[in-house]
Amino acid sequence: MMKKQSAALFSLMVSVILLSSPFCFPQSLWSFSLSLSSSATSIGVDGTNGIDSQSNTHVVHSYQFDIPAFSSVAEVEIDLSSFGVGATTGFNLANIELGDVSISGLTGGLGFNVSVSAVTVDNVNKTINVEFSPSANNGNGTLVIRDLQNPPCPVEELLTFSLINLGSVFSSEQTSLGFSGSMEDSDGDRLPDGFEIYYGAAGVRGEEDSNTGKDLGLDPDVANSFTAENDGDGFHLLREFLACTDPLNISSAPLSLDSDGDNIYDVDESFPGVVLDTDSDGIPDKMDTDSDGDGVSDSVEAGKSSLAPDPVDTDGDLIPDFQDTDSDDDAVPDAQDNCRTLANILQSNVDGDALGDACDNDNDNDGIIDSVDNCPLVFNPSQADDDNDGFGNPCQGDQDGDGVEDSEDNCPAVANEDQKDRDSDALGDVCDPDIDGDGLVNPLDNCPLIKNVNQVDSNGNGVGDACDTEGFVLGGSRAACTSQAQETFTYLVILMLFGCVWMRRRRFHV
Repeated sequence: MMKKQSAALFSLMVSVILLSSPFCFPQSLWSFSLSLSSSATSIGVDGTNGIDSQSNTHVVHSYQFDIPAFSSVAEVEIDLSSFGVGATTGFNLANIELGDVSISGLTGGLGFNVSVSAVTVDNVNKTINVEFSPSANNGNGTLVIRDLQNPPCPVEELLTFSLINLGSVFSSEQTSLGFSGSMEDSDGDRLPDGFEIYYGAAGVRGEEDSNTGKDLGLDPDVANSFTAENDGDGFHLLREFLACTDPLNISSAPLSLDSDGDNIYDVDESFPGVVLDTDSDGIPDKMDTDSDGDGVSDSVEAGKSSLAPDPVDTDGDLIPDFQDTDSDDDAVPDAQDNCRTLANILQSNVDGDALGDACDNDNDNDGIIDSVDNCPLVFNPSQADDDNDGFGNPCQGDQDGDGVEDSEDNCPAVANEDQKDRDSDALGDVCDPDIDGDGLVNPLDNCPLIKNVNQVDSNGNGVGDACDTEGFVLGGSRAACTSQAQETFTYLVILMLFGCVWMRRRRFHV
């Protein structure tokens, strides 16, 4: 089919999955798509994480293009230099050779099918030149290239695709080429799998180019230290990833920015390719002074006074406190927690100040710190101790001052004069994290005073059926109970009428 000579439309579509391996790669880390024309349609299969986890064959980048009428194409060149140049940055082309490149859909002189005759790779300037034999003059070509490894983090740049004949470029097109990323992290070391594969040692899952120039010994399936610092620029591996900079090049370093002045680097409040907004308030974390919206400022939750240290992660869940609404993981939100960085489910607070007993160094607020207070839970600023036994007079043998000697007190550190113990576990209710003994801590129990292991809540009001007075009685709904009562009443009326008839008949016969 003939095409217009000078106004021919080139279409190009790329689908990348990189090399696969005998290992299964986790889903949705990197994806790849490219088009030079809005009318172009996808060919091949979209990548999953940059590697095809469904087969053991080398998956490809596929480039589809048309040969203009009355034109001849002897070579094509793909220029990926916008993603970075040099042996250790951008795409790695080191493994691409003649056998990794093929062409289909084109014919040359006398109708012969076109084949690839030579491949030249420039891994510094990031170009791939493919020569044809014979020159193509007809058809819709599909060029396939294997062994092209993705960049290590989400980026979007321009790709240039050129048609060449007799050494001269007669048509060239550029298009935006993008990689999008996710936080897939199989080994839980905070370094995404794609980054660890790219900077991994030869032989790790998905690492196919064997380029020792970028070998940091990382492994996507073995935890590595994200705080390792390799190039002397002062930024560790995780920050290099978050900023999409080269951890092997001191001149490629994240910017030392702190846009909201909270002593947290902007890179620590971001993720490449994604605008982080933890509390969904429309303000990106790097501009938000309270990223998680828990009422505690980022500068306080960062737990540091300078940019260099990593923000504190109290509960070790890989979510820094400034993005975690329950920093100590005690089921009490930070905004209501009287010991935000120390788990204290009961929230006991003897002196009623802003600090719970667990993190208060003067629990009775008598001006004597607990470590030297001879009665730490009873106000006794005089520290009087008439018998010199180390216990202050107000709490002699009764440290919580509830009138029950410590030896007999089921909550010796928390006043509970009534000694109530619902589950009979020797812990008084006021200091028992599971008052009803059903295996669920009080803040998570929808009936904290009545054992209900199954946590059934038929009306979904947050109160378990076992203790719900709003529509549920004895495990059934109030409506059900009412219905049963009505039926019972009806039966009684029938029985009474039957009894009356029977008695009258008996009297008649007598």
